[in-house]
Amino acid sequence: MKDKFTKDFKIKYVIYFGSILILGFVIMVTISILTDDSEDFTLITNETEVIGRVSNVERNHGTVFFNLNDSLKYKVRGSDMNNYAYTDESFFFFLMGNDWIEKRTGTDTLLIERQIRAGQSENFIFAIGKQLNAELKK
Repeated sequence: MKDKFTKDFKIKYVIYFGSILILGFVIMVTISILTDDSEDFTLITNETEVIGRVSNVERNHGTVFFNLNDSLKYKVRGSDMNNYAYTDESFFFFLMGNDWIEKRTGTDTLLIERQIRAGQSENFIFAIGKQLNAELKK
């Protein structure tokens, strides 16, 4: 069967479609950079005080971004914070909206209070950058 398209025709459209792909990639990266607001979030360290109700949680590349009381913005590297005494052992997956979170200045401990049912809640503890109850690791 004879080829319907000439060599010049093929080269022209390969360059055309390649250019569109590259342009699309550049536009995608530019939008990603412009919409990145991770710098607006305060990184939680030992010297940070955090007290309030979690209103929104986002996870991205091992970092947990969350809002307290719909206005204060914090971030913590949750991929290296585990407490193996819990079913959801990683802080990265543990924190949820409507949790009460408390961390005092000068400590590395995050206390999370989660409402189980009306009038009943449970407390959970995580330490910044530490593995707790490692002997229970599965």
